[in-house]
Amino acid sequence: MNTEVNYLILFDKKKFQFSGVDTFIKLINLLDAVTATNDSIKFKGSEFGFGLTSEGDRFENHDTELFDLVITSNKNEKDVEHLAQLLREIRITVSNQQGTITPVFDGVSAFYAEKAYPYIHYIENLMRKLYSKFALIKLGPQWVDSIPDNVAVSGNKNGVNGSNPLYDMDFITINDLLFKEHPLKEITPDILKKLKTGDISPEEIEPYIPTSNWVRHFSDLVDCESNYLETRWKKLYELRNKIAHNKQFTKPDLEDVKKITEDVKSKLLPAFTKISDLEITEVETPTVGLQRESKPPIEGELCNGDIVKQGSEIVKKENDLGGLATLALVVGFLAAISK
Repeated sequence: MNTEVNYLILFDKKKFQFSGVDTFIKLINLLDAVTATNDSIKFKGSEFGFGLTSEGDRFENHDTELFDLVITSNKNEKDVEHLAQLLREIRITVSNQQGTITPVFDGVSAFYAEKAYPYIHYIENLMRKLYSKFALIKLGPQWVDSIPDNVAVSGNKNGVNGSNPLYDMDFITINDLLFKEHPLKEITPDILKKLKTGDISPEEIEPYIPTSNWVRHFSDLVDCESNYLETRWKKLYELRNKIAHNKQFTKPDLEDVKKITEDVKSKLLPAFTKISDLEITEVETPTVGLQRESKPPIEGELCNGDIVKQGSEIVKKENDLGGLATLALVVGFLAAISK
C-alpha cells in the first residue's frame, strides 16, 4: 500500500503568476533538489508518483484557480521522510504565492501514526497489568474497591461481562485511577468532633485524607516520583489523541512516543519483580460511596465455593472431598459385608 498525500491548492489569479498546470510545475521545479514532470517528482534521491490537475475557476465572482495535487510513495521510511520534507517545501512555496492549502488526505501522518500506536498500546496495557496484578495480590478479591467511584466507568467497577474493569477505562482514565486523590472514608460528624477536641490519632485520620492510589500503593513499588510518571502519561495521551483524531503526526512525534514509552517501561518492568516479594498485610479499601449489594466475581478473583480463610476458620466447598471419600469407604464396607 502506497503512502498518498492529497492537497487542494487555491490561488488568486491576480496574485499568482503561474496559472495552469504546466506553469505550476515550473514553479515547483524552482525548488532545490526537485525535478517534477507530469507524472513523477524526484527529491533528494527519492522518486514519487505525481499528479497535478487544474479545476479552473470554481467560485463565482472570484478570479481564482484550484489545483488538485496528489503525491504517492511506497512505504519506504527514508522515502517517506523525504516526502515530508518535499511537502514542507511545497507548502512554503504556496504560502509565498499567497495561496491556500487544504489537506484532503495526509498519508505521511498515517505512516508515522501506524508506527507509533503499538508503543502506546503496549505501555497502556502494561500499566493495566501492573495495577490489576498488584491490587489483586495486595488487596485480595475486593481489589476493585481501590477504584474510586468518580473514576470507574459509568460507576461500574465490575467490568463488562465480568471482565477486568481496567480494560473498560480509556488512556486518560487510567491516569485518574493512579493520580487522582480520593479518601478511603467519608468524614462523619463524629470524626469532625474528634478533630475539634484532638481526640483522634494521626493513624485514625489517615483514611480521611485524599491521597492518590499511586502514593497509597505504588510509591514504594515503582522507582520514580508520581510527577515523573504523570507528566509523561499526559504527554502520551496528547500524542495518542493526535493518532485517534487524525491530526498531523510527524516523525518527531513518533520519536517522542518511542522515548516516553521507553522511559515509562523502564520504571514499570522492575516493579513486577517486586510484586512477588510483597508482604501481604491488611489494607483498608474505600468505603466512600461503595455499593453494598453482592458483586459478581471479577476475572481472577476467588469464586463462590472456593476455600477462603475467614479469621481462624476455613470455609470449605459444599461438596467437601473428605466427605466424599468417607462416603465411598462406607459404601464399600456395606458392599463387602453383604456378600
